[in-house]
Parts: sequence; C-alpha cells; structure tokens
Amino acid sequence: MRSNLFPLFLSAFLLVSQAFADCPSTSGVPTWSSTYSNAPDQDIVVNGKVVLDSSPSVVYKSITISGTLIVKNVNLELKTEWIKIVDGGSLLVGGSDCPITNKVIFTFYGDASLGKTNVIGTELEEIGVTTAYGYKGLVLTTGGSISMWGYAEGPSWTRVASTVPSGSNTITLKEAVKWRANDVIIVTSTDFGEVLDRAKWNGTVYPTTGAAGTPDQTERRTIKSVSADGLTITLTVPLNYTHWGKDHQFAEVGLLSKRIVIQSNPEADLDGFGGHFMMRKGKRVELSGIEVTRMGQRGVLARYPVHFHNMRFVDDIKPFIKDSSIHDNFQRCLVVHESHGVTIKNNVAYNTTGHCYFLEDGGEHMNVFENNLGAYVRPIGPFGSSDALLPTDNRATVFWITNPANTFTNNVAVGGFHGFWFAMPEKPRNLGAKYWALNDTMQPRRLPLVLFDGNIAHSNRANGMHIDEMEDEDGNTEQSTFSPPRDKATFYRFTAYKNRGDGIWGKSSLEFVENVLQDNSRAFMTNGRTVLRDSIITGETDNIGNPYLVYNPKNQNSRTFPDRNGGNSTFLQGHSSYDNGGPQFSVRNHFSGFKSTPQRRAAALVPLFNGPFMLYPKNHFGHELTFDDDTNRIWINYGGADVSYGWNVLDADGSVTGIKGGAWIQSNETHFNRPGCEWRANWNAFVCPLFGEGYVQFTLSAPNGIPGASSSQSEGYEIVKTGSRTIRAVVRPLGADFFTGVKGQMQGATPSGGNFQYMHNVIARKSYSFDFYTNTGDASYTPNPLILNMAGSHSGDWIIVALPYPLGTTFKVNRGSTNYTLANSFESLNLTNYFYDSQTKHFYVIFQNTGNGQRPEDVFGFKIPSLFTPSITVEASCGALCQPSLEGVPPKFAVPKALQADTYAADLDPCQVPKTGSDLGKAFFFLHPKSFGGKTELHFKIFHDLAGNGNKISIGSGDARKEGDDIISQPIPIGNTASSGILYLSRDQYEKLASGKLFVRVRDSNGNQVLRGQILCSSTSCTKPPKSAASLYDVCKPPYSTVSLYSDGNFTANATRYAFNSNHTLDLAYTGSVLCGSYSMKIGVIGNMGVGMQWNKPDIGSLDSKWKSIEFFLKLDRAITNSFSFVLSARTSNNEGGYVTVNNDLETDNFVIANDVWTRVRVSLARLSINSATTGKLKSVYVQYSSATYSTDIIIDEWRLTDQEVAPITELSDVQIPPYGPVCVNDTNDVATNGSDGENGTNGGNGRTLVNLAGDASTLSSSLWLLLVAILYFSA
Repeated sequence: MRSNLFPLFLSAFLLVSQAFADCPSTSGVPTWSSTYSNAPDQDIVVNGKVVLDSSPSVVYKSITISGTLIVKNVNLELKTEWIKIVDGGSLLVGGSDCPITNKVIFTFYGDASLGKTNVIGTELEEIGVTTAYGYKGLVLTTGGSISMWGYAEGPSWTRVASTVPSGSNTITLKEAVKWRANDVIIVTSTDFGEVLDRAKWNGTVYPTTGAAGTPDQTERRTIKSVSADGLTITLTVPLNYTHWGKDHQFAEVGLLSKRIVIQSNPEADLDGFGGHFMMRKGKRVELSGIEVTRMGQRGVLARYPVHFHNMRFVDDIKPFIKDSSIHDNFQRCLVVHESHGVTIKNNVAYNTTGHCYFLEDGGEHMNVFENNLGAYVRPIGPFGSSDALLPTDNRATVFWITNPANTFTNNVAVGGFHGFWFAMPEKPRNLGAKYWALNDTMQPRRLPLVLFDGNIAHSNRANGMHIDEMEDEDGNTEQSTFSPPRDKATFYRFTAYKNRGDGIWGKSSLEFVENVLQDNSRAFMTNGRTVLRDSIITGETDNIGNPYLVYNPKNQNSRTFPDRNGGNSTFLQGHSSYDNGGPQFSVRNHFSGFKSTPQRRAAALVPLFNGPFMLYPKNHFGHELTFDDDTNRIWINYGGADVSYGWNVLDADGSVTGIKGGAWIQSNETHFNRPGCEWRANWNAFVCPLFGEGYVQFTLSAPNGIPGASSSQSEGYEIVKTGSRTIRAVVRPLGADFFTGVKGQMQGATPSGGNFQYMHNVIARKSYSFDFYTNTGDASYTPNPLILNMAGSHSGDWIIVALPYPLGTTFKVNRGSTNYTLANSFESLNLTNYFYDSQTKHFYVIFQNTGNGQRPEDVFGFKIPSLFTPSITVEASCGALCQPSLEGVPPKFAVPKALQADTYAADLDPCQVPKTGSDLGKAFFFLHPKSFGGKTELHFKIFHDLAGNGNKISIGSGDARKEGDDIISQPIPIGNTASSGILYLSRDQYEKLASGKLFVRVRDSNGNQVLRGQILCSSTSCTKPPKSAASLYDVCKPPYSTVSLYSDGNFTANATRYAFNSNHTLDLAYTGSVLCGSYSMKIGVIGNMGVGMQWNKPDIGSLDSKWKSIEFFLKLDRAITNSFSFVLSARTSNNEGGYVTVNNDLETDNFVIANDVWTRVRVSLARLSINSATTGKLKSVYVQYSSATYSTDIIIDEWRLTDQEVAPITELSDVQIPPYGPVCVNDTNDVATNGSDGENGTNGGNGRTLVNLAGDASTLSSSLWLLLVAILYFSA
C-alpha cells in the first residue's frame, strides 16, 4: 500500500494515447453460436477466444469470462443475469479505431429477492477485507480487462445558441453535432429548481410547498431531424418550457442515445432493482460511447450504475469513462471508491436518485472530472428512508465531493439539491478508513484543492456550490469546515444561476476568481478568510423563467422567484457577510440587477440577517467595486437575531459609499453614535468616517448558561421570524447612560443550563460593562464560570471589560497557563492581573492584542495581521448565585498608564511624494510612551485606496515633502488597506515623531513611492519625549569619569580577543559606521556566541567603589523585524561576576536597539554581581546573542567603565510639537475621517472632514455643501 499521498501532479490526471487502440481481430475466432447452445439458464464460461456475432434468443444465468469475448459490430443483444470478467479475461466491444456503429445491448435480468445475496462471488482485498460482487450485473475483477468503444456521435453535450421559447420544436446549437434522427436528448432547465410536494416529502429539509410543487424543467425529447451542418435539430414534440440562451446562461443539450447499451430488464422500473456495473483494477479499463440505463440497486450498498471500486492507484492503466450517458437509473450515477487516477470525461448523467457523481469514502484523489453534465437528481425518500445509503441522500446532489485533491473542470450540475457539495470527512470512512489507517497525510478536510475551474451549477433546489456540513465517520453531517493549507483552495470561473438558495455557500479560507453569480436567492456567502474577486454578480437578469408555472396568480405576468412557495418577497442578496468568520474581501466585482420593489428588498452587499452570531469586524467590501446605476448597494435587514445589528464593514477605497479614501458601513448598534456618522435610509445603515480605534469582536461564553433565561436555538430562530429579540445581555461603555448600549440574545445551545454565548462588535480602546437578563427582562445573575475573548482585533487593540459580582466574591482567573493576580487599583491593571472594585461592585480585566503585526499571515495575497487574543476564564466564588445589587453603569476610570496614549495622524496624499494621482489614504497612530513591556510603542493603522495588495508600508524620517530615510529598512509587507502594526521607537525617533519629522509612505509592488503623509500630533496636546544621552552631552567626551575598555579600534590595557569558539568575526577597525574617532568594533557570530575582551594580566586598576557601571554604544548592522536583546557578561580576577539579558529601556537609553541610531547601553556592576568595593580587577567582558534569532551583526563603540548609576533620564526635550493639519498647500482631496472614540483623546480631530455622498446616497444642496466646506476649512 502506498504510504504517501503527494505529489498530486496534474500531469498524472491527463489522458494519454491509449496503449490498446488496435481493433480486436476476429479472424479465425470461433463464434458464440458455434460454441454455446441456445438454451436458457446456462452458466457460460468463456475460457478461450470467442466472438459474439448475433443475439442469443435466451437469457443466460451467468457468463464468466476467463478468456476473451469479442463483440462483433452488428446489431445484437446479450441477455444474462450477470457477467464476470476474471483475472486474465477480456471483454472487447469495438476499439478506438473501430468503434461500434451498430446497436450492441447488454441486458441484465434478476429477481429483487436476491438483491443482497452474493451470487457472483467474492474477492479478498490486500488488507484482508472481502469484496462481495452481489447479484445481477457486470463485474470486472482484479486482473481482467474491459474495453468498450461506441461510435462518438460528437459531442456528448453542447448548449443552445440562443433562447428556445416554449412551444418550439427547433433548437439551434452552439456546436455542430453528428446526432441522428430518433436519438434521445435532454434540454436542461434554465429556471429555478424543482419544488417537491410537501404531502410526500414532509419532515425533510427539502424545498417543499403546501401546493403540489413545481416540476423540474429539464425535458427529454426525441430528435426528428438534424440539419446538414449539424447546428439545428428538430424535435418530434415541442418543448413545454422556455430554455434560456443568452449572456452567461445557456441551456445544455445532452445526448442520451449511444451505440453500446448496458441496461436492466424493463421490470426493474417497478422495484428499482437493476443491475450494477462494478470494476476492480484490471489490465485495461476503457469505456467510451456507452449508455447505462435502468441500472443500480436501490438501497443496496455498492450496487451502482458505474462503479470504479477499490482500484487503488491506477496511474499505470489510466482507466476512463468518456463520451457516455448514464440515465434513468435507480441509485447514483457514477461512483469512484478508493480509486486514484480515474478519468471521467464528456459524460451525461440524467434522472437518478441519490447523489449522482460520487466520491465514496474520502480517500479518493488524483481523479479527473472533466466536461461532464449531470441533470435532474432526485432524493431517495424522506429523511430516514431505508433506501437511502447516506442520510444526505434525501438531499441528493449532482457532484458529491469528499476529497478536494481531484480535478473538476467544465462540469455542469443541474437540478439537484446542491450542484456541487464539498463534504469532506475528517478521515476516510468505511473501506477507506482501513486503507488509510497508517497514513496521517490523508485528511480530506485539510488537503489542497487541486483544480476547480469552469464549472457551472444552475436550477438546483438549494445551492449551486455548498462547502459545509462535512461528513462525519457515520455518514451523517457535522458543522465543520474545509481547512486546506493556506492559499490552497482557489475556485476559478464558477457560474451559478437560478439556484433557489445560494450561488456559493462555504465555510473555510477560500478564494473565488472570475465567477458569474446570477438570479440566485443569494449570490455568495462564506465564512472564514475568503476573497471574492473579478466576478459578475447579478440579482435579476432578463431571464424571467416560466412565470405561467408559478401557482401564485399575482406572479403569472411577472417572473419566477426563488421562493419555494412562489412568493415574490424573497430578499435578493449579492455578497453577504457570514457571521463569526473573516476577514472577507470583495475585490473588483461588478454588481447589477439588485433593484428593490414594493414586494421585496434587493441589495448587492448585505449582512446575514438570521444568524445567531455577530458579523466579523474586519471585512473589506470596497476594493474597486462597480455597480450599475439602478443597483441598490447596501441593505441591512434588521430582524430578530443579533447578527444584523452587529455589522460593520470597511469600504476600503470608497467605491461603495462614494467617499474618497474609504469609510465604514455600519448597522445601528455598532456605531455608538460616533461623530460624523450619517444615516442612509435607502441602505438602512450608517456611513461613518475612518477612525483610528476601529472595531474588535468581544465574545462571552457561559458554559452553564444564564439563570432565568431559557430558550432553545430553534426557538431563537422562531424569534427571528417574529422580528423580536429576547435580550440576554447588554454591553455599555463605562460612564454611559444606562439606556445606551448594544444588546444580545441567546446564541448557542440553551441560555439556561447550556452554553450561552454573547458576541458583539465594539470600538477598541474603550472600557465596557456587561449586564445579564432573564426572559422577562429582569436582572439575572452573572453566569459562572465565564470564558472571555477579544477576537477580530489588530495589533495594539485593547478593551477593558467590567462584570458585576456581589461584594465578597473572590476569583480564579487564568489565560492558558498564566494565573492572574488581584490588582490593588484600577490604574494598576496589567495583562496578568484583574481588579475588583467594591464601590461599583464590578470585576475588571484587560484584553490586548500584543502581536506586532509586522509578519502577517498571507491570505490569497492579502496580509492579515494577528487578529486574536487568548481566552480568559473567570471563575467566581459566588457559585450559581452571582447576583449583585446593580448600581448602574460604572463610571469611566482613567485607564492604566501603559494604555494611555497620545494620538497622531497623517493624511496620505500623492502631493507629498511629490506625485500626481488621485489615490488617498489616512494613517492613525497611538503613541504609548511606556507600554506594559516597558518600551515606547507606536501603534498604527493605515488606510488607503490603492489598487492591489502588493503595496508595502514604511516609516521614514525627514521633513515634509522631502525624500527622507526609512527608519526601518525593510518595508512592512501589509500594503492592503487597514494595515496595522507596532513600532518600538528609540528616544531619537520619539523626538522626531513629536517634532513632526516622521512620515509614513506607501510604495507599490514596483517599489515606487505613491503615497506619503507627515505624522503629526492629533491629540489636544502630545507629551514631550525625554531627552536622549546624545542631547545632554558629548558622548565621545563625557562629563563624568570613565576607564576605557575599547576605543577607536583598540582594546585597552593589553586586552585580547575573548570568544567561546571560532564561529565569529571581529573587526576592531570597522569604518562602516563610527561614533567617535575613526573606527568602531563590528562583531558577527554564528549560532549562539559570545565575543568580547579578556585581560590575561589585568592592569586597568582596582574596581573600587567609584565605578558603578559598564557602558558602550551599540547599533545593528541591518534592520530586523523583532526586538533585539543580548547578554552582557563580566568577570573579575577574583571570579566575581555574572551575566544579564539587556532588553529594557532603563539600560538602553534609546529604548530600542536598531540599525539607524546609536543606542547607549549602561548596565550596573551590581546587576552583574560585581561588588566594586571588593579588591579585584576586571578580567573579561563580552556580549552574546543568537544569529539564528537575529540575522545581523552588531557594531560597538566607546566601551568603558563609568562612575554613573543606571537611572532613567527624566529631563524632557524642548522640542516644538506641530499640530495635525494639512501639509499640501492646495489640499482639496482630504479623506473622510473623524476624531478618536477611544479613551486616549482625539485622533484626527484637526483634519477637515469632507463627505462625498455618491452612488445612491442622498446629497446635500450645493449652497449648503459650499457653506459646510468653508466652515470646516477655516475651523481647521
């Protein structure tokens, strides 16, 4: 058995020239009639070479082929109960160079009472499992050969060239065909899928109606004649329905009649017991131009019309079925089971029950499905029917896909429940579980999608593509996701139209490129990190369907609608945000045909409106989107679920809102009445300016539920239908009015006695309190325990959460393995403690995203910074009775010092490059002079409307509108909009920031600078930085006592090089960067090395009490993306000393060690365990760091002993801090921005706020507009 799944080479999928293309010779071969008697019920054994040249008049009991049976190219029929081709045997019917041009029929007979018996025989598998061949049908056992070649009338299927109206008996085709009179064809539906009669299908999830249902509109017809050019066919009976043929929607026309027929006796139609066609790994498996009908055995496992069974790896024989038809069968169409490398090409499947094209256990890979048509796939009974092989067979799907490592190109799925259902199990099931038991690589949900391109799904009862409800080990479905390796699931050029559900529904990190999604109830909805790009999305096209079929008389002169009851009120949706997953990106898509009517709403971009969870706060719905003029762009359908109340999505470039530079689109409970927000009534949404804080998603989970709150999830969905919410929790900003806040109802299982989950999107950098409520609206207990999480956050984002508990409560709080301690005040809160305030009776804890965001995850070209913080678990001593006496909303406290920040902002404008252009952007900064980590942190969020996502961001030093130098030499590769990160500033950089000498710039993928903005203070006032050592004195001639250890190229006092081993470089006379004199010291290490100096005969003097510290000046040879730290070690002649890790701002005067500035390092001798009063002399000093962690050399200058203590510099710089404002003189294209909503002051408050109300938004009168511009300009 093969132990490795990969590599999955596409070349292995391709058909090569057939090795057995020669025609079977019949010269001198005895005939059937001369070899076997014409008596019924015989067991025939073909052990030599025999040619079947005519039709026996009897039905044989069995035919076993161990020799070679050649079927002559004449009209004939062979009737038998079963045929078995054993090892060494061959059944040859035509050849690639001599296909059958007459009618050759194999008909299988047999009583259904023997359906589950094993008459044909068994075969032992390599893993010890026995395969039973059952009864009635055609079986190829291991080692046999089957080769069937029927004349290919070409092509197997094509499309109409133009719309064929109902009542027409003439069809013009897109391709010329070689079909004949009396051939049977199908013309597929181009209207919405079948609706079943509720009386028959009650109790299932199937689309049903109270009426008799609406029929499937795929029609079977017989050809009367074909035009000489093969482009027009005339039918014997006119068509009942209109079949569309325009733009992106064309009915398929498929040929059912073939020259070689494999079928069951007509009586099988009564009991569904047809023959089955099973193939093991033979020496040859070649099927071309065959017709399989009345096959399959309903309710019997492994008995299918066409079944590639347990062939395993077949790249050596390359089995295939092509140019064939599989129609009017009783169970499935074509099954690939534990076979890897089969090609299924140019086939037509029609009218079966249960899943049609079927990958069985989940281990099947390397197979090719190319240019196949499947139409009218019916369910197998209501849920629980004994005939169903899988529970999902009551939602029978055209393509059932349990492994993504296969190729699907140019296939069409019509008239199933779903068109394509990706239902990968965690591990292969059944037989597959045994074969793959020792191979951990075979995890179907985690494999890459090999190729999915050019496929079409239309007229299905539910979704065109469904990537959800994955198969579990028992064959049921479970809520799980497709989890391929990053960027390994791109779906190309998928078309979905006239599906009653979604064009595409998916759960995973997926990319969809160049799709056409039209006339679906909802075009697109996925969760996870997904990208939809370069697609055409249409609400309603000119294809009105067949409205005379609709049983709602009001619609008969209109068009058909996706609603299963024929109603015209279905909300037509384009790209819909899914709850609890993201970020999602909509890029270069065009929307049309979303026009609201008095009966129903329509919108191109919408949130989910009936889900239990909040929408993800980092979705981008504005990257070069375009809209037809009459298309409504946005609609929020507020209902009885939380999801629609928590929508905030970024219009990245203004292509949705018409606001240059971008804006937020928000629901009515996420904006918190932010200044500058504008209500757009025809969108039912707010449009709000960009701001620095942004949104995070807060999740609260109560495993034991909320006392007094009882409702199941299904009842929650009933609440959705009635348009009301039962509120379980309310979150309010600290200090806010009690009636201000966002609300949440039950989410999860059962709020009482189950897992209650609350989720909402709130503004970052604020503090919030939570209260809980019973069904009647009374105050409830605080659930115990609670699991809290802040998701959907960017680097540096934080919130403080307050929860009410009664006096005397004690707490056990942990984040993973970190146990929190009790803080003594709100102001002393940090990332490892909590605070309980007896005055407000509230518990307080901080959440902060501490990722720096500079090494983001790449999702289909979009750079996604760290988005999550670990969960915090809170267990309270009050048990199940944690009901405080509520004192209202707690007041707003001064946030802890480490969270306090000055705000800065920058207008990104091409005028500052200088460069002409229309692109704009906005950058927001939060300066934390002393973060929890002790460093000076500059948190940033950068928005811009540049196309593409190959842009790079860098921070530079220089005056406005001058070139300047980057302070980080490697630009941050997160150039899509809404980028974020954290920079650690040196004192020198802090001073440049405060004085307006830092700027942010964006370069395109070619390295060209296209946007730039000077970073200026936007707070009411910004804090001045402390002075640096270099600004206080001449560091080369310090005003204090020193003893030189290294200076200007020389070790002092006869010191020698000191190193652990030879894996290092040491240049004592380095000239590339020098602080004092002519030379500096450059050190390079390999591995984890220490390099320094040692005195064999110490003569630099005794270490008396005068000497307090060792200092030197340090910089890096090149930029690094992480914070640099190193070890300093020293020893004396009497063996005192030790080592310390240097990485804090007290010992590094410039706060950070970087490549653009010299940093003073000063470490006390006491910290090095050296007692300066002890008699002894300095023996050695060295530095140590890891080249594996930091790919840089280090440069050192002026290494010396000093009489100075290690203490922070407290004297503030006298730098002048310029306020935020326009930099360009003729700045007329400001981005719409607004002030901060956090607790740190105003971010962007001095900028001009211009709102361009474009698209279908309401507009201001011109006079009022000019007045507003003038007021804002002069106030700025």
